Amino acid sequence: EALKTFAEYAKEWQLLDVTKLRRVNEEALEESRRAIVNAMKWGKWLMVYLGDHIPELGEKICTTKNRDKFPIGLWQHGGLNNGMVKEKIYREDDKEGGMHVVREGFRVCVVLMYDSLVYEHSSMRKDDMNSKIPNFHYMEQMRCFTDQDIKKILAASG
Repeated sequence: EALKTFAEYAKEWQLLDVTKLRRVNEEALEESRRAIVNAMKWGKWLMVYLGDHIPELGEKICTTKNRDKFPIGLWQHGGLNNGMVKEKIYREDDKEGGMHVVREGFRVCVVLMYDSLVYEHSSMRKDDMNSKIPNFHYMEQMRCFTDQDIKKILAASG
């Protein structure tokens, strides 16, 4: 939750809250599209916040029907910098001089909360990550903790 709050307020980050897509709907998809385009256009880090639940991204969200709002390219390195993808997700008022601008600094970061008290993902969660997040096997994983988490870990070990 701390990282989500940080992304909401940090000027160099853009939050894409996927928890709003537990029930796929046009409003949440459009909000997702705006977050993706805003991060690309202004060279921000796009935080894809999954919360504590991984939706069926490949089968229900990143579908052909939704490619103009939540493209599968989000889950591929450089997949959003493709001309056809940009043509689909940028609207006229998103363009600058008719161009699909992507500024330097644009990155994608996926955040998923731990599902255990030992600050690691369970084997079930790891299976979910591989089956529900497209191209997950290509992603680099980094464990993140808040100061409060570190204190709990140290207290438990000592």
